[in-house]
Amino acid sequence: MTQPNSYGSWPSPITADYVHGSTVGRGQPWADGEHVYWRETRPQDEGRSALVRRAPDGSTTDVSLPGQDVRTTLHEYGGGDYAVRDGIVVYVVRDGQRVWVSRDGGEPRPVTAETDGLVRYSGFCIDPRRGVAYAIREDQRDPSLEPVTSLVRLDLSGDGSGVGEVLQPGRERQVADQAGRVARGTSAYRDQAEPGQDGRVARGTSAYRDHAEPGQAGRVARGTSAYRDQAEPDDTPAPPDFVLDPALSPDGRRLAWLTWNHPQMAWDGTFLWVAELDDAGDLREARVVAGSTDESLEEPTWLDENRLLVLSDRSGWSTFHLLDLREESAGLRPVHDDQHDYGMPRWVPHMRSFALLDDGRVLAGRIVEGFRGAVLLDPSSGDVTDVELPITYIDQVGAAPGSKAVAVVGAADAMPTVVRIDPDEATLTPLAGETDELLERFAAPPEAITWSGFDGQTAHGFLYLPRNPNVVVPEGQRPPLLVTTHGGPTAATAAVATRARTYWTSRGFAVLDVNYAGSTGFGRAYRERLRGQWGVADVQDAALGAQHLADSGVVDAERMAIRGGSAGGYLTLAALTTTDVFSAGTSLFGIADVGALAEHTHKLESRYTWGLIGPWPDDRSTYDERSPINHLDGLSAPLLLLQGDEDKVVPPSQAQMMADALQRKGIAHALVLFAGEGHGFRVPANQIRAQELELSFYGQVFGFDPAGEVQQVTLS
Repeated sequence: MTQPNSYGSWPSPITADYVHGSTVGRGQPWADGEHVYWRETRPQDEGRSALVRRAPDGSTTDVSLPGQDVRTTLHEYGGGDYAVRDGIVVYVVRDGQRVWVSRDGGEPRPVTAETDGLVRYSGFCIDPRRGVAYAIREDQRDPSLEPVTSLVRLDLSGDGSGVGEVLQPGRERQVADQAGRVARGTSAYRDQAEPGQDGRVARGTSAYRDHAEPGQAGRVARGTSAYRDQAEPDDTPAPPDFVLDPALSPDGRRLAWLTWNHPQMAWDGTFLWVAELDDAGDLREARVVAGSTDESLEEPTWLDENRLLVLSDRSGWSTFHLLDLREESAGLRPVHDDQHDYGMPRWVPHMRSFALLDDGRVLAGRIVEGFRGAVLLDPSSGDVTDVELPITYIDQVGAAPGSKAVAVVGAADAMPTVVRIDPDEATLTPLAGETDELLERFAAPPEAITWSGFDGQTAHGFLYLPRNPNVVVPEGQRPPLLVTTHGGPTAATAAVATRARTYWTSRGFAVLDVNYAGSTGFGRAYRERLRGQWGVADVQDAALGAQHLADSGVVDAERMAIRGGSAGGYLTLAALTTTDVFSAGTSLFGIADVGALAEHTHKLESRYTWGLIGPWPDDRSTYDERSPINHLDGLSAPLLLLQGDEDKVVPPSQAQMMADALQRKGIAHALVLFAGEGHGFRVPANQIRAQELELSFYGQVFGFDPAGEVQQVTLS
């Protein structure tokens, strides 16, 4: 029987335990013959991920050993945790970061050395004939250097004592911040910074400042060639700072891979390399065949022994291009003309946006108005045909026998899951999991909306209205709004059902998922709107999106909250301190001081802010202006801070600084630290607690009593 309830207090079967305690995550599917593999994250096993193999009869077995967590920590974000080919399975175990190998379903064994996690691997490309795998290796063993990322070859018959043979060495940079200063705490720092018998003056003292001439503090003068080497795109391909996606030609005679350099990210500009391989798997005639600092290339895939298919955004959209090595000097040529994105930002290895099928066609995801549907591409003609599937999202696409594919797909009423796709019949077959009937009943459908955002330009998002079949919508009331902001910021929100979002909409919240300026899927120009405007354009897009819904009478203007994690947490903090649109906010491991982030973050993102804000520390004043911690005079809304105490990407000191400042100002807030958690919460009990504390927080701020038993947060 339906009954009227105030928005926010609707009783819902979508509990926090249902959201996090029973949700098994499945991803990274690979097909190897008639077997299909995937990585399965199990909440009942404290969030560990197992590697699973599905037999043709539908039965499943674990490839990884009990207690193993299949997870690489390459560049802190991981990705590309395993690969499989011809019965050979290669995977990384989180504890120790060693590479393990299983053959034909046999007992796995380690083939790399124990390094206490200081050597990390990912992006495996298996070469069965040579008995090796080509991989990305991040080496953190030398504390005087930034982690060194190299292309390596791993002996899959190794005795577990090696760390791979380096094929293309990575660039070795001294551990220093972006101003040229050597990192505090290292022996190199002590050598230059502490008083010594040679009469050097201690760094940071007044005597040091009195005698230091410009440049003596290690800063490189703006305008010099040395400065340009730091602050401008590096068009010297080798040695690279980063390596991505090695790919072996069908005849085993060539290897292709991507590289890029600081201060850019992979979506700014990459280089495509090709090398001949000798019998041992050593590189010969390694050369750059495409790419630049102004062109992002993705997913090199061999069509045959001479032709490479690759995604390029040189047209302003991430579309398919072809390189024929028999006409190498001709460079890339477009396969088709399409003003839609097919690729995604390369945060991690093995982000497979498409697959080459047995018959030579390509099954790919194409993004239209934020929805990612399936299409078939003929690389010879450039013809693109829609595959009419009941989905709103497709990702992690891999080829399967019979010109079929495996992928992760999601829909408006179904969470992402692993399926087999027959593109000719336009059918999909779930390979794991059961139908989520509760989600089908309660999930709110996405509505793609636009509004006038930053600088009068169009902004994008998905609106989800409250939905609960057991509740009558109250007359004369408007729902509270929860604006959700994705991380990255170079990323996008997907239009798929999630239990986490349904937790809110089934309780009477409207949710606006914002694809703010800088998001992907809307072309390179939209992504680059955030260049130099982080903390401005994204904040305005989110605030103006909320205001648009309030002005349209869709939501209650007095009860609008904003939430987000990582970069989305930064957007949340910036919106609360620089606009008056929101009356509450929740930051999950968000950034309060972007200058501190620029000085103390990991290698992958150590120069990321240079493009988002400006070179550090020369543009320090801009960093100060963009840091929410410096704008607390504009903050009056209550704030919930949720933070892992082992976060290496956004250190917990960032949340503590914000909490201390809020305490001094007397603004209602709570800082909740989660022991043992990093950048994102993995342990189900912590996820459940965070979800319920957030609901309790909104109930206290917006004046409603949440239905059911909910853990309470105490506001200071």
